[in-house]
Amino acid sequence: LNFATDLKKILLFILDKARDAVEAQKASLMLLDSNTYELVVHVVRGVPPEVEVKINRGEMECTRIKVGEGVAGKVAATKQHILLNNAGDDAQFKKSDKSFVESILCMPLIANDEVIGVINLTNKNNGGKFTGEDVELLSTLANQAAITIYNARLYHLAITDGMTQLRIHRYFQQRLEEEIVRCEKFKHPVSLIMSDIDHFKKFNDTYGHQEGDIVLIETAKIFRLTARDVDIPARY
Repeated sequence: LNFATDLKKILLFILDKARDAVEAQKASLMLLDSNTYELVVHVVRGVPPEVEVKINRGEMECTRIKVGEGVAGKVAATKQHILLNNAGDDAQFKKSDKSFVESILCMPLIANDEVIGVINLTNKNNGGKFTGEDVELLSTLANQAAITIYNARLYHLAITDGMTQLRIHRYFQQRLEEEIVRCEKFKHPVSLIMSDIDHFKKFNDTYGHQEGDIVLIETAKIFRLTARDVDIPARY
């Protein structure tokens, strides 16, 4: 974990390990949006495949939960885990016709004494109940994971353009140099695509820079969602 720098891959790796460790059917990892003080789902496992792909790629946004509301919100507010083995009968669990939650184990992710998110695990594979051993195991994993996520988010902010969420120019130059050196060594070709938005200056002059920003954001989103894992979309 300490050597990982891709935030999305880190979150999925952590979630998979947590889910496997306690043998849960479904899992989600939520991070705290410090601007709105809401928990936001970033990655999920155990939901229908087409939904899982859309959520994990950022194409679908899930319901946001205010800190203090529901199980996850209370865990974030108190910095204490919650274990419910009869979730349907508990008043603090928000019931949903589509959730099918029988039991839930929610663990806070704490870094520098601040909650940065939570891990939610629901329903044991064998239909059993979550145990104290599950709590201890997940707590150990969450302690290490929180530090890794915290560092990865700082790194992500440092190399990401705030508006478009593409990589910044400096990162692009660095990675391009590395790719050229690598491909020269192994005699592989390097592919580089440069793209521009037609008549963008005229658009800005006509509709204003705020509307122009929306064009940039939506165009960048297309690049991000269509790029492969090995591709590096950046703002030049």
